[in-house]
Amino acid sequence: MRGALLVVATGWTPKAQADVVPLSTLERAALERAGLEALEAGERAARAVLERAGASRRPRVALSAGLTASPGGELVRFEEVGETWLVQGTRGIQDPESLLPQARWMAGVGLRWDVLDFGRSAAATRAARAAIEAREAATAIERDRVVRGVRAAYLAWVAATASERLAEQRARAARERLMRLEGLVQSGVRPPADLAPARADETRARLELVRSRGEVAFARLAVAEAAGVTLDEASVPDLSVLDASGDAESTGADAGREHERRAEAASAMADAHERASGPLLSVSGELGLRGQMQHVFPAYRAELILSWPFADGGESAARAEEARAQAREAAAMARAASESRQFGRERARVERAQAEERIAVATELVEAAEAVRREAEQRFELGAGRIEQLVEADAQLAAARLELLLARVARARAVLLRP
Repeated sequence: MRGALLVVATGWTPKAQADVVPLSTLERAALERAGLEALEAGERAARAVLERAGASRRPRVALSAGLTASPGGELVRFEEVGETWLVQGTRGIQDPESLLPQARWMAGVGLRWDVLDFGRSAAATRAARAAIEAREAATAIERDRVVRGVRAAYLAWVAATASERLAEQRARAARERLMRLEGLVQSGVRPPADLAPARADETRARLELVRSRGEVAFARLAVAEAAGVTLDEASVPDLSVLDASGDAESTGADAGREHERRAEAASAMADAHERASGPLLSVSGELGLRGQMQHVFPAYRAELILSWPFADGGESAARAEEARAQAREAAAMARAASESRQFGRERARVERAQAEERIAVATELVEAAEAVRREAEQRFELGAGRIEQLVEADAQLAAARLELLLARVARARAVLLRP
């Protein structure tokens, strides 16, 4: 059925030596060379932000060691009631040994854990997750833009190629008719006056073929540029895309999703800024050894801290209001994108329905034009018709086939480029 429609629309039989380039191949090539590295790097950065937001709630452990040397604080042995103590003492400046350095060292492990931040890190985590989804949506939109560009250029190439084949058929028919007519004139069957209209028609057909070939060349270059590939003159598009059904894969990435996720991220970040001036409950501690000269001592510390930066000069409130304004802006853009996508789908549905109706009517027109052309040719062969009538019938048939082709291109565009 597909081959029959192709012949009806173009009157052309595919050449075996042609190098058919499928649309899917060009889409893959375009996506491979598209500049998506920046967007993918943005996704990785957003995931790093998410990891950082989660890390704020996990314990932080650090190893530390140090060595210092400074005068004063010399350890002095002190005995009382049978117990021995080491206390620090410092000599006066008048004592020459007061400037002798005392070596001190320490080594240990420390821990800090923000046990309770009253929703601060949770809000930051929500914001980071939404930011990741927004980045992913942005990448999908860019991929959609690339694919739509390739499909639009490919459809123009298909239309130009099919139009060229119509022109080839018409030019071939006009040339064959002129050659046959020249023989009839030489044999005296037809008058010489028939040659002028036939030659003019053949010239117009050749001119149309030259113009069509130029359009094909430019369309092929546009496809090569959109996909980032090289296409030689033997390359031809796959005309089966003219039979694309409603089940064909849509390119329509949802632009509204990116704005929705950005709005969610901004709203969560506003919540995090508001909670930044709230209380924070932390646990910290250290465990290790310290020493001075030849003496070694145990060292440990445990703390439970509740901090509350309730006054920061209004910085947290200002940051929260800025984030909420960004959230409102992104939400408005999401609504606009959603409405645009809905209208685009409805427009594609109407275009598809109109194209189907055009195809049905144009098919009838082609059949009627073919019947008129056969009748005109029979009358001409019998000597009852004029050459002008045959030329006009050929022109009407070519116009009907072109109308059918344009209707099929419109249907394919509505299917392949729908949002």
